[in-house]
Amino acid sequence: MRRAIAILILIATWTISPPLGEAATIVAVWTRDEIALAADSGAEQLLVDQSPATICKVQKTGKVAYTMAGLYRDPVDSLDTFALARQVFSGPGLLSDQLNSFQHRVEDPLTKALARLKKEDSKTYDDSFAGKSALSFFAASVVQRVPRLVGIDIGGVNETKRVSYTFPVAGTQPEMMMSAGETDALNQLYLNPPPWLKAHPRSPVALVTFLVLWQSLETPNRTSLPVDVIRVNKTGLHWVQRKKECEEGKR
Repeated sequence: MRRAIAILILIATWTISPPLGEAATIVAVWTRDEIALAADSGAEQLLVDQSPATICKVQKTGKVAYTMAGLYRDPVDSLDTFALARQVFSGPGLLSDQLNSFQHRVEDPLTKALARLKKEDSKTYDDSFAGKSALSFFAASVVQRVPRLVGIDIGGVNETKRVSYTFPVAGTQPEMMMSAGETDALNQLYLNPPPWLKAHPRSPVALVTFLVLWQSLETPNRTSLPVDVIRVNKTGLHWVQRKKECEEGKR
């Protein structure tokens, strides 16, 4: 009887708020003067047969802008990556220390949520997370009037992948691009650009926006418009475009 009740509670939880993740395209472009972050608007509701949800994947808390791709939320395992990011970045501290805090606090619920997903729906897990990052996270801020970009990749179940990176670093190229989620088409375009995309210097904002749009043309069922974009330069954080439902106080 208790087991039956537990199963019913679990089913009800999935029905009200199923696990949410993947079906994402996020891009960050760093230059010495400016950083641009962009993301599409879609996310799959895992373990249920529903259309992709629309979420705010570019957010700003305090002096930090951030975006992420992977497993965002699972109420059963108390996982809510965006809520956790808002908690971490609303407090004081260095950007690198805040990133380490976020990684430390997200790993346990993320690992539990992935393990449960693998057990309950191995096909969805294999399609979306096997051999891929469980969570890719980019954050940007201004440190001593210099735009700084940091990020982490956290591996999936039984994987030890923990990669962190920071720009700028000594010897960095004039422009660096990072992407996560559904990115095959945009990565190919960036690595093998047509003549009209090769011009330097070019706007990071225009570039990230175009790359996400390009990916959406190639994977329309997994990359959803509109595109949210934020610019980070020495004067601070500036929204370029975002959905109305993503404005402060509406999330």
